[in-house]
Amino acid sequence: VFATRNHAARIRPMHASAKRISLASSSKRGLCDCFRGEWTLPYRQIPWALPFAVSHREARAAFDEWTCETKATGPKLTTVAVLPRYVPHYVFEADLEVRFTGVVGRDETEFSRRDLRSTLRLDGDAAATTAVYAGFDFRRLFVRQALSSGLSDELLHSSLPLPQLAVPPGVGVEAFKMKPSFAYLQRLHERLPDIAHHQAEQAMQQRHVRALDFQSADGRAVCPTTEAIEYDRVEDCTFELGCARLHDKGVVLLPLWAVEYVCLGQRFRAFVSALEKDCPAVAGLAHGTERGRPWEAITGYNAFTWRAIGELRRREAISNSSWKVIRFWQDEVRRVLKWQQQPEEGGEPREGWFGRFSSAVGNDATPEDYLLLGLERTTPLTAEMISSAFRARAMAWHPDMQHNLSETERRKCTARFQSVVQAHSRLRQKYPRK
Repeated sequence: VFATRNHAARIRPMHASAKRISLASSSKRGLCDCFRGEWTLPYRQIPWALPFAVSHREARAAFDEWTCETKATGPKLTTVAVLPRYVPHYVFEADLEVRFTGVVGRDETEFSRRDLRSTLRLDGDAAATTAVYAGFDFRRLFVRQALSSGLSDELLHSSLPLPQLAVPPGVGVEAFKMKPSFAYLQRLHERLPDIAHHQAEQAMQQRHVRALDFQSADGRAVCPTTEAIEYDRVEDCTFELGCARLHDKGVVLLPLWAVEYVCLGQRFRAFVSALEKDCPAVAGLAHGTERGRPWEAITGYNAFTWRAIGELRRREAISNSSWKVIRFWQDEVRRVLKWQQQPEEGGEPREGWFGRFSSAVGNDATPEDYLLLGLERTTPLTAEMISSAFRARAMAWHPDMQHNLSETERRKCTARFQSVVQAHSRLRQKYPRK
């Protein structure tokens, strides 16, 4: 059913840690001086990004306009800060094939037709479905509400590498903490049942479907095009995804303004999209008065819900950290960031970047790695201990040292040597030189 099914056998643990690189060491990559503190590179790579189309003043004005109704019917909101933020997103592409049974009714009799089909292309223009927030710092519902309406396929194709963009002073960049396989299976798929049902309802209104004959239980037939129909509905709706992949620029940072404010002593956060200059979308909690409930009760309930959802995000982050990476999606991220393989003007190709990518995405140390190098897991290890053990095992299993063995035995030694090399790489990642 899914494009990743053929890759299910090639699964390995993946950690969600990200390397922090100080601005001083990153200056050669052209990062803007306005970044404050340290910048976290997702997967040790530089993603695509879209520029801020909305200024600080325009974001503040959009938030004030959004809160006008609340201020009129509810408690006063005090703005604390309006902060620029880049939030990580994966944008997927796929063909959604929907199968359903169409039912029409007339004169208290229902007529149905099975195995009706409709296909929907999901791409950047369907960002409300295909764009997945790849972090855990903010409420994903509000981030989605603020950004999905302003995102399009054309806008995505205009994105540039982050260092090439002019960004507001003090901008914060959130790391890609969510694995692409987690985003695909846990985030994208939870939206598909509603999308599939809506697509089936749309298909029921199409002329070629209504021109078909629908059968009743006693064998009578009716054609909705030529005969009066009182109602129609969809049943037994199922769907399949085909050709699933990441958008060509589907590892992207999207800009927004995070507005921190206080309501009756409780701190909250709203979001203003920075994708569109005209009428930027705003998403956040509503603090208006409900009939029979005082403002204090509403705000207290909102604060409780806010904390509960924060705890849910923490649990989701833990679930993501133990999630298995699917090699297909790892390769898709590599493909989307292929521009980093291209040589700089007058320079050499940046081959080392993908080595760091592979180490970051799918190479956690395993118990077998310790056994391959003859190391004890209970003993505190140093880089020197790992290198010494690696040299001893490499000399024992290196193919060039196996002249007296048969071809079959040499192939086994070569495979063992490669496993030793990979184990050494993973352990050195876990125990870097101090």
